[in-house]
Amino acid sequence: MSAISPTRTRNLLKKIAGLRILVVGDAMLDHYIWGDATRISPEAPVPVVECDRETNTAGGAANVAANAASLGAAVELVGAIGRDGMEKSSSGTSRAGCPVRPEVSAGRRHHHENPGGRADQQLCRIDAEDDPQVYRAAFAAKKTLALLQRKIARCHGVILSDYAKGLLSTGLIAKIAAAIRAHGGFISLDPKPSGGNQSDGLDLITPNHREAIELSGLKPDADGRIDDASICRRIWEEYHPRNLVVTLGADGMLLSEKGALGRRIRPQPGRSSTSRARAIP
Repeated sequence: MSAISPTRTRNLLKKIAGLRILVVGDAMLDHYIWGDATRISPEAPVPVVECDRETNTAGGAANVAANAASLGAAVELVGAIGRDGMEKSSSGTSRAGCPVRPEVSAGRRHHHENPGGRADQQLCRIDAEDDPQVYRAAFAAKKTLALLQRKIARCHGVILSDYAKGLLSTGLIAKIAAAIRAHGGFISLDPKPSGGNQSDGLDLITPNHREAIELSGLKPDADGRIDDASICRRIWEEYHPRNLVVTLGADGMLLSEKGALGRRIRPQPGRSSTSRARAIP
């Protein structure tokens, strides 16, 4: 068992700070309504929330862009902006000093409502989204493809953030991959298998564990288990990613290169996962 040292972490952050990154994908606006729910509605058996305040945060691909910017990268975001009265809120949303401004107009809706109680208890979620074909058509337009080409030409890498909302397609993924490779850059995909998109030979894909199982097409054995090495090998055989990182939530992440099972990295107990982690062979 080896440790990822603070020195190595600082060196990695220095490298990230010198990168220009383009994020393309399903950008969302998460709109939260905060308040107390102390009584039940007389019209229906549902809580009544007395609204204290409302907040907006970057969601989906917009959150990915904000995270990359918080690490020091220069980030641009290309996603769809709905025409539902929330677009000004979306353009003004920022986190960690990173303004989030998706660039392509498409559809009537693009946000999630999250009414909740004061103690961070979410009562319900309301998704306001258009048909996936609306977003897909906007990103098949010549002017959008030209916009992507211009931005790809001046970046070091592209992160594709797929939430199966319709913006990304197999064809668009292939076009973006070809464009960034022509400029010597890298491309990463956070996939959503339920969307049905295909990719081949990307530099990195980053599914969570459930998504990795879906991508592999493997079924659990009699004990309900699936071998990690088999998952990594099957994803390599099907999609040929140079690197695979399977995110495991609080358990860290599993690394694989060209189908070979690599290390499992976990946050060290009692320490921030951004400051120190353990790599487990």
